[in-house]
Amino acid sequence: MKRFLLVAISVVFAMANLCAEESVSAKLPAGFAWGVDIGGAIDLTGNDMSTININAAFGYRRGVIDFIGLGAGMSSMVSNSSRMFPVYGVLRTNFRTVPSLCFLDTRIGCSFINMHDNSNHTGFYLSPGIGFNLAKGKSFASYLVLSYQYVNVDTKSESGFDIDGLNYACLRLGVSF
Repeated sequence: MKRFLLVAISVVFAMANLCAEESVSAKLPAGFAWGVDIGGAIDLTGNDMSTININAAFGYRRGVIDFIGLGAGMSSMVSNSSRMFPVYGVLRTNFRTVPSLCFLDTRIGCSFINMHDNSNHTGFYLSPGIGFNLAKGKSFASYLVLSYQYVNVDTKSESGFDIDGLNYACLRLGVSF
């Protein structure tokens, strides 16, 4: 699994470097925007619920707002068969009209969770993070986001599986168009 993640990250970096132009100092054009990101999250609560994540978002960009829109994702737990499907609003901004290295990435919504004991739960989803722009072209930008994720889920099962909220440290690599 570690080799797969390392290869995937290397391929994305190589593609971004090949496609990037040497000097692009302007922001991406205003209007419709979309993006995808992949990553992983480490469970900080000790419930053995670390995940591999895939997310997609569609929205708009203009001025100081690098991206505002709606997104959805799938998080697959590595150590068991649980799945989480967050649906959220996303805001990405650097609070400036000129490009910068860092930006704020905030995601707020709800998450639909299928636990490995066949129970289903819905909970609040929050993911504030700081992002770093990597490569930029005329019509794309690649980025890396380090974030905290909180999922409000309260499970109490007869099998002894008890979770009172999930807290994650998350690293995502993405591309927006």
